[in-house]
Amino acid sequence: MAQMMTRSPDDVLVPVSMVLPRFRCLFPYQTFNAMQSRCFETAYGTDQSMVVSAPTGSGKTVVLELALARLWSASTDPATRPTAIYIAPLKALTHERLVDWRAKLSGLGIKCFELTGDTEDADMAEQAVQDADLIVTTPEKWDVVTRKGSD
Repeated sequence: MAQMMTRSPDDVLVPVSMVLPRFRCLFPYQTFNAMQSRCFETAYGTDQSMVVSAPTGSGKTVVLELALARLWSASTDPATRPTAIYIAPLKALTHERLVDWRAKLSGLGIKCFELTGDTEDADMAEQAVQDADLIVTTPEKWDVVTRKGSD
């Protein structure tokens, strides 16, 4: 294992080299910041649930990406890879995350799909959801899908 770098006695910065080589492309820097480093072991090293409360711009999405890397590292076969659901409060945010994650994850063979009220073709959406490794959606749409099935 790579050696961790220290910033202060309380902050041990975790190097990106601690992540499996396949997923290092998600993190285009050498070390995680202090908040991400504090969350690293739980997000990437365990199956524990966690709540991350930190200011905007502090790197919470990276903590999620660490958890996704752990989730997807369990299977390299797309047929058995688990599907993750990301719920954002606004449709604009789902699209922003979709664009970013498609760019970052497509090279890993990970398929992302946006499921919002704008998803028009139900048959196409159903197949895309079944094929997706990451579904990005809004609370309202997820509620409709999980209560009533495909709409």
